[in-house]
Amino acid sequence: MQPNTRASIKSRSWVEISAAVCAIAISAASLFIAVRQNALMEKQLSASIWPVLEFGTSNLDDQGAAEISLEVRNAGLGPARVRSFLVRYDGKVMANARELLKACCSGGEKLPAMDIVTSSVNHSMLTANEKIRFLRFKSTPENAEYWRRLDKERAKVSVLGCYCSALEECWMLDSTKDEQQRVASCPATQESNYSG
Repeated sequence: MQPNTRASIKSRSWVEISAAVCAIAISAASLFIAVRQNALMEKQLSASIWPVLEFGTSNLDDQGAAEISLEVRNAGLGPARVRSFLVRYDGKVMANARELLKACCSGGEKLPAMDIVTSSVNHSMLTANEKIRFLRFKSTPENAEYWRRLDKERAKVSVLGCYCSALEECWMLDSTKDEQQRVASCPATQESNYSG
């Protein structure tokens, strides 16, 4: 074999190896960009449907009449599926509205019959800006003393709930804390669920 032919073969091999290395580098860069873009798109989608549950209380209805209400509202962008929901008074879990009124407002005496409107939050779906008033208690001459007591004590009412987005990303709402906590999934059971 002549020296020129050997040099030509070496030169051609070097060009083929360089081309192969470039192709691998371009493929790796394309894969990295695709993975990165996919992660950014997932974050964008997640942010665009992020639900945020908030707890609130009021002592006036929408017309300005005396009515104590406890509510949970979805202040986020996407739907929230409530997996569990607890109502606490002074840190103790309440099973229902009557137990809450007895704990906060009875002073030990038996509660009279009162017109209290309740709704269940457990296992509900709240769309963006939707709210559930899970307790409504209008002031009447018959229940005025209990209404005043609950109005004073409602600041001691808090909620603990777990909810998930449409992508099954989940958060814990604890109204005694400033920030909600991201969780891998909602607990299978909690100590008790408020039944309204």
